[in-house]
Amino acid sequence: MEPRWFLSPHVAIWAVRSKAKADRIGWWAISGDVPTDYVTCTNEVDEADILFSFSRAWKARGAQMASGIQSAECRIGPVDQAKELAPMLMTRAELLDDFAKSMKSGGSGDEG
Repeated sequence: MEPRWFLSPHVAIWAVRSKAKADRIGWWAISGDVPTDYVTCTNEVDEADILFSFSRAWKARGAQMASGIQSAECRIGPVDQAKELAPMLMTRAELLDDFAKSMKSGGSGDEG
């Protein structure tokens, strides 16, 4: 019902319950002024780790998009605009990375 972490109105992280194990988090979702996306919950221990997970995934996808590589797993925007959209995705990834680093170093970076 409520995000796990947010910086309103820019970004929010949501915990999504596992279907197989209802008492566990199965995925993390992200929304706001970023691509709406999700990643499988692995060993993230705090919100900064979750932001790092999205940042890593977006950096990898942005590099593929900039190189003209199309992923079968996901698509961001129209295929013919991938090279144009790659820098925007990379910028969002860097912002998430910056937030996460700030949180790990003791900066609050936390509105929620």
